[in-house]
Amino acid sequence: MGISPAEHAYATLAPYYDAFTGHHRHDVWLERLEALAHEHGLRGRRVLDVGCGTGKSLLPLIRRGYRGAGCDLSAEMLEHARRLLPDVPLVCADMRGLPTSLGVFDWITCLDDALNYLLGDDDLARALQSMATLLSSGGLLTFDLNSLRAHRDGFAATWVVERPGLFLCWQGRGCAQGPGEPGSADISIFERVVQSWRRRASPHHQRWWSEGDVRRACASAGLELVAMRGQLPGARLQRDVDETVHTKVIYVARRIGDQPARGGST
Repeated sequence: MGISPAEHAYATLAPYYDAFTGHHRHDVWLERLEALAHEHGLRGRRVLDVGCGTGKSLLPLIRRGYRGAGCDLSAEMLEHARRLLPDVPLVCADMRGLPTSLGVFDWITCLDDALNYLLGDDDLARALQSMATLLSSGGLLTFDLNSLRAHRDGFAATWVVERPGLFLCWQGRGCAQGPGEPGSADISIFERVVQSWRRRASPHHQRWWSEGDVRRACASAGLELVAMRGQLPGARLQRDVDETVHTKVIYVARRIGDQPARGGST
């Protein structure tokens, strides 16, 4: 099996990812997501961050006393995470088929629109099933998806991040106006090397998943959807969800029952 589009994108972007997302306040965001999880019955301190990337979303939880682990599809991103979190188990794995050897967790997070990189019709259900298998009975899964507004606007936009000797440009290539809303963009990376500039390209493809898609995927995975929040920039969570106003939708789902969730609801 060849490399996936997401693997290709992050193999190139990995050395520059933290610079590209330097304005994101993961510490504030994770504090608010933790509060939301506690509001819906989170117990225990075992946490798995799926799609952990360079470790920016897992580090705040480790600092808050959780016994953490992480996994990501990109070996290159995990190289950076291991430098940030040298004592945390980190595994290269596809979220649609997570190894049971990772263990069992009270809380699983899957953040930074990682699920939007799943493009196949059954990929969301497969990923949520895989995560549900690793949840303790009554354990919680918290994940985010880009809203319809963020999806359409993001793939129509161009914006830049500049650092000394580094210039990163997101250039949206547009998205289809149909079911699944596939969108594409390029991140052009210009890095100064000696007296010249080197250019590299990181192509990104994402799919918009609706609330209906999420509900069906949760049901097939044996998960009960217990909360939704609309998110505005600055990690501001609101109870009412409007796909045309908010930039992200936060979902919280609970593992149902005591039997393994893979293969259908319990």
